[in-house]
Order: sequence, then structure tokens, then C-alpha cells
Amino acid sequence: MSKPFKTKTILNIRLLSGLLLLGTLYGCAGETKREIPQADALLQLLHARDASVVQIKLKQCQVGNLFAGQEGTSSKWDLYRCQVTVERFDDEYKQSFLKEETIDLRPHDSETGWQLLESH
Repeated sequence: MSKPFKTKTILNIRLLSGLLLLGTLYGCAGETKREIPQADALLQLLHARDASVVQIKLKQCQVGNLFAGQEGTSSKWDLYRCQVTVERFDDEYKQSFLKEETIDLRPHDSETGWQLLESH
């Protein structure tokens, strides 16, 4: 398989996967009351992964369920996509930096009640 074709196929798979996830996040409305993550919980999770995170501003969270519409679906399968502004402190420059990020998470039986998934 030629390299350009292989690269294009990988990009198409990534694009399709992203569209499927977004479709579930935007197109799913459930009957179960969902609890949206709080900024404090997100800050705690992000700081545990990256000690330079000092503050966040939670802009919005959207929820979707990969199994919406199927019998027996519950909120334990919900996925949350949150847009946040993350402030990190760089020790080398002695300065804070802000960055817009999208964070994916799901409910989890932990101290915060959430588990971080891969960030973008």
C-alpha cells in the first residue's frame, strides 16, 4: 500500500470516528436526569494529570450516549465533552498561559465522580 493512500485512509478513519462521537453528543437526548461536571472536579482531574494546571473556566458541557435509543441504556454509558479555558503556570518563564481545550470524560466511581478520557 502506498504511503499517501495509507495516510489518507488513517485521516478518513479519524474523521469518521470524530463525526460519530459528535453525532452521539449532539443528537442524543435522554430521559434520565444527567449531572453536568463541575469546574472543581475538572480542575482536580486536570491538575492530577498535569501539575502546571492552576485554574480552569468551564464554558459548556454536552452529553451523549453511544447506546441511546437502545433498550436498557443508562446514564453510566454517557460521555461528556466540555469546552474549558485552562490556565497553566510555566515555572521556566514564571508566567501563566491560557489555552482553550476540549475535555472528554465519563461518570466514574472515584473521588471526583468522573474519569478523564483522551483530551484534544
